[in-house]
Amino acid sequence: QEYTSAVAARKLAEADVAAGRAAVQTARINLEYTEVNAPIRGRICMDRRKIFHADDMPVFIGRGQDAEFQVSDPRVSRQHVRLDWRGDTFVLTDTSSYGTWVRFGGNDAIIALRRQECALLDTGEVALGASFDDFTAPVVQFSLHLD
Repeated sequence: QEYTSAVAARKLAEADVAAGRAAVQTARINLEYTEVNAPIRGRICMDRRKIFHADDMPVFIGRGQDAEFQVSDPRVSRQHVRLDWRGDTFVLTDTSSYGTWVRFGGNDAIIALRRQECALLDTGEVALGASFDDFTAPVVQFSLHLD
């Protein structure tokens, strides 16, 4: 009986590992950036949307030509943040000069990063080079999907 239980537990663990590997292949992160000019007189928006998959990682967000997701703002470093896929999680690492702020959907708490990292969960937004308190801060929205 113990042997049968051990064999069943092993097969269940192998199935969990296989499911995890499949999730790595189908996980993706959607990024969206809206540039707003002249906010007092009206809004002129230029939307940038891009989907990155787990196997696209690492991905850089920044103002440099080599950034996979470009944000044109002088407060944004050439390679401001790096996105990685670790285990079953997207991880954002601040590599900037001015810092990065992360806020998750449905939560007012803000995580301030300075050469630090945090795991991204579900949905939220990232302020680059200036905090969310600055209404002119460039903000990238994200949403995660594990298909």
